[in-house]
Amino acid sequence: MSTGAKFKQRGYVVWVVLALLAVVSIGAWRYSEHTKEQKRLAQVRQQDAQEAAQKKAEEQRREAERRELEKRLADEGRERDALVASKKAVDDLFMRWEDAARVASTTSRVSLSGPVTNLQALRRQAEQLVVAPCMDRAKSSLVEGMGHTIDGFLEFMQNRYQAGDRLAKPHFDFAATSLADFQNTRNRCPL
Repeated sequence: MSTGAKFKQRGYVVWVVLALLAVVSIGAWRYSEHTKEQKRLAQVRQQDAQEAAQKKAEEQRREAERRELEKRLADEGRERDALVASKKAVDDLFMRWEDAARVASTTSRVSLSGPVTNLQALRRQAEQLVVAPCMDRAKSSLVEGMGHTIDGFLEFMQNRYQAGDRLAKPHFDFAATSLADFQNTRNRCPL
């Protein structure tokens, strides 16, 4: 072969080698870019997963807070209902007590046994009342005032030494003080 043909053939080989090098370089560069893109996408997915986990944790925290709030509101509602029921029961009993005490105070000494028995029954009912915690002192004062009133009527009925009126007065005074304390403490209990 002639030198020119050899040279020409070498020129093709050089061009083929240069073309192969260019293809390999472009392929390597594309592979490198592809790898960088995959890493970037993996970081984005990881970041998205972290954000989703944070969002889910935040939603769970809010849900727990909502459940806690609902529970607290339900408890407060039950406490308020119990307090309303306590006040109603105490008020009803106190109204019956006042009526019975009014009847007893207008009854003659000889006929007082029936009204006093009624007062004693109302006092027992007051002792058995279950009330809200803030009504405990009011209930105690009510029962104490009822007891002093009954003691006053019993003292009046006995009429020892013809001094039933004077002997009954301290009991009625204590009863008035206790029943006033009942009214005050009952009104201070929040509704």
